[in-house]
Amino acid sequence: MSDGENFAWLLTPTVLTRLMMTVYHVPHIALGAELSANYEERTRLVATRQICGYLGVFVIAGVGLGHFFAGERGGRLNADAYVPFAGAMSTAWWSPFFSPPGSPGTRFPFSRSPAGRKGDAPPHGLAC
Repeated sequence: MSDGENFAWLLTPTVLTRLMMTVYHVPHIALGAELSANYEERTRLVATRQICGYLGVFVIAGVGLGHFFAGERGGRLNADAYVPFAGAMSTAWWSPFFSPPGSPGTRFPFSRSPAGRKGDAPPHGLAC
């Protein structure tokens, strides 16, 4: 590839990653403050989210390096290990969303109507 093609090859995923972080991650971080009016409860929610996120990173790294990329077949250089690793990790990541207690659309019992808009809360108490 030429220098311009290499530049585009590296620039495109970088820009798309930053865009998706803006679209998803910033609202995800702000959600903790919206779920409760109580300072201690908000702090607990955000701390729990952060701890679960870090545990997930460590589990993925441990399972990946300890199981899928371990052995005499080249470790992380073994291209055949990436497809099973991605399949296992995506299955583990998506499985809570398809279990009834954690499925999307679950009603939050502590949700409240936005200030100044009494009585016209969105369905299931979720503020969009």
